[in-house]
Parts: sequence; structure tokens; C-alpha cells
Amino acid sequence: MSYMEVDGDKRDFASVSDEESWMIFHEDGEHEIMSIGVKYSGKWKYEEDTNELHLTDETGLTIQKIEKLTVKELILSFSFEGKKGKLFLINKEG
Repeated sequence: MSYMEVDGDKRDFASVSDEESWMIFHEDGEHEIMSIGVKYSGKWKYEEDTNELHLTDETGLTIQKIEKLTVKELILSFSFEGKKGKLFLINKEG
């Protein structure tokens, strides 16, 4: 994860290592997410009509709208506890 914005407040994750923050979406609908050292796993589904990812894990359902998807970056928007945010993920290998 490169950085996140929540209600306009930018949170930079440059100091977080690649081992502590990553996302993997497997073709079989399973996902693994490491978020600042905490690992989550579950199922994912792409909703083409709304351009959303529906992620289910131990914490419940999270819906993230795909704002931009290229080989180099993925931008996801979300709502959490009444706040709006965006995740900016940069592919360092892309």
C-alpha cells in the first residue's frame, strides 16, 4: 500500500515495508491482504455493473469501488465508519 486518504487526510505508508502491506487476489475468488502487519484472508468478487470489489473476511463485508486500474496502479474508494477514503496502490514492479 502506498498511501491512503480518509476525509481528505493523507496517510503515507512509505515507512511500511512491502512485507507488512500487500494484497493478493487469487483467480479462484480467494484473497489475502496484509494491512500494516495484520493478515486477513477470505473471498472476493468483482461486480462488473458497479465496478466494485466485494471482499469478505473475518471482519465482514467490505465494498471497494475501483476508481483506476492499470498495470502500474490501483485506486480503490471506500466508506468506513462514516468516513470516505481512497487507497492508492502502486506496483513497484510494473
